[in-house]
Amino acid sequence: MHFRSRHPRAAAILICGACAFLLLLGWQDVVNTHEARVAQTAREMAASGWPWGAQTVEVPAVRIVRERGQEFLKRDPSGAPLRVNPWLVPVLTGEIRLQKPPLPYWSAAILFRLFGERSGAARFVPALLGAVATLVVYDLARRLIGRRAAPVAALLWVSSYFVVSEFRKTMADPYLAFFSLACVWAWVRATGSGRPTGWLMLFYLSLALGLLAKGPVVLVHVGIAIAAYHLCYRRPAPLDPLGHGAGLAILLAVALPWPLAVWRSVPHALELWRYESVGELADNRSNAAPFWAYLPKLPYLALPWTPLWASALLFPFRRRRRALLFPVAWYATTVLFFSFVNLKKDAYLLPVMPAQVLLVAQFASAAVALARLRRRPKWLDPLASVQTVVIAALAVVVAALLARELKIRTAAGVPFAAVALVACALTVGAAVVAVVSQIHDPRPHAGSPRSRWLLTEAVAGAVAVAAFVAVYNVAKENRRSPRAFAEVVRRRLAPDGPGGPRALHRESLPPTVAFYLPLHTGREETARTVIVVAGKNGRAGDVAAAFATETGHTVIEARAVALEKDSNPDRWTLFELTLANRRGYASRE
Repeated sequence: MHFRSRHPRAAAILICGACAFLLLLGWQDVVNTHEARVAQTAREMAASGWPWGAQTVEVPAVRIVRERGQEFLKRDPSGAPLRVNPWLVPVLTGEIRLQKPPLPYWSAAILFRLFGERSGAARFVPALLGAVATLVVYDLARRLIGRRAAPVAALLWVSSYFVVSEFRKTMADPYLAFFSLACVWAWVRATGSGRPTGWLMLFYLSLALGLLAKGPVVLVHVGIAIAAYHLCYRRPAPLDPLGHGAGLAILLAVALPWPLAVWRSVPHALELWRYESVGELADNRSNAAPFWAYLPKLPYLALPWTPLWASALLFPFRRRRRALLFPVAWYATTVLFFSFVNLKKDAYLLPVMPAQVLLVAQFASAAVALARLRRRPKWLDPLASVQTVVIAALAVVVAALLARELKIRTAAGVPFAAVALVACALTVGAAVVAVVSQIHDPRPHAGSPRSRWLLTEAVAGAVAVAAFVAVYNVAKENRRSPRAFAEVVRRRLAPDGPGGPRALHRESLPPTVAFYLPLHTGREETARTVIVVAGKNGRAGDVAAAFATETGHTVIEARAVALEKDSNPDRWTLFELTLANRRGYASRE
């Protein structure tokens, strides 16, 4: 196939990816703590100016502290304060944050500088990477499985709930997943190319960006995939001295300067990085889960293609072709490796989703080919029926949820009705088409409805997933939005607020709330009242004691602030502490 004939198809695939990952991206508020940490750290960067002329900020000296089985960089009272460039040393609520590399912060901060501090700007780059990954998955499937499987793989990618949902979040995992996929794709292209230099350079560049996104874990994901590829396809590694030499130079030039600069300017940085990477296999017990914890989650991560996924796991072993084992070897080995890691989160498996998509795509393409035979396997019709029921059920459920949401949002007077109504119509239509397309034709042939069944199922699944993630989830999550709570805090911090000036204890402030407050509220040197944000079960006595221990101030009174119902009082509580000393507590800038 020549490039000219592939160009319209590539454009169509990119459009499908953009619709799936970018639709209504900025409608959802920042309500997830992990997202808020990235967005708030990026705000600190953007507020300091561009990297080359950024204003340095003063942060306390830090040391490694072990609390509740975890290690953190905490303030060192005996050390002198540090002045750092927030673009070089990320800062969150006045303290150094080095738990993750800076690429997600940099991406969001640049867009904040250009377009303002909006949730859509923070999520744009991960969502764009998800859209571009649709084309990468397509080309990878075309080279490894075949031309017929490539569009199937692309549609499976944009219709997988877990993939679409995670790539719409401003976190490190979407960056890691994309650059791991880019590494595998570039390596496969280099292996099959007569001139592999450019592809090897792209491989090492993607590897460097993966290191800047989430650290050494990218080496595990890429190493497992490449090893499985060579074992299953028995192809020699590309031996191009120029490509490897130039690629290694790019890798060192891109990935090495930041950790070296941080190592020279922040004490104990290496200890923290060791704990956050290698420590997850040994002493880091945060979010620890048993060895088998991922196994019951795998069917959920495959939705809505769980029936085909379950069959696809067995398909390569029935056909006894070594090349067919590549996706299952990549997939199973990665899951097995991360089962040994103490920390277990669904997002940690996002980089292996391309293997899952390839696994299902090669089975689905083979199933469609078998359906065209007069003596097709007996298991094919029941499997197709089950998959159709799953897709149709998903579409109907999403439509019902959106209809309910339409009633809620219309009653609230929010301009949400039109989008919800269109999404309801699309999902109901998808359900009807999915059911009707499941026709048991006694004389299957290339033009029969059976041959178009998989395409119809994929389109219906993509519409249902997009409607659920981009419309229903947005409305549901926005009901937990911290905007109203942040407005309560803002009003009480106003100079002419009730009771005189107040200071904000930023160290207790949840990142989700902080994102909707000004970065610097100023120093209230004469304020004797301090506002402290605690969890929903916070108690005045406990909050006052913790504040006194942390700051050394004497608290003479602690009282809870009554909150309106629409400010989400079930998520946080607000306290005002009155201090004994006249100068009060000065909030840090």
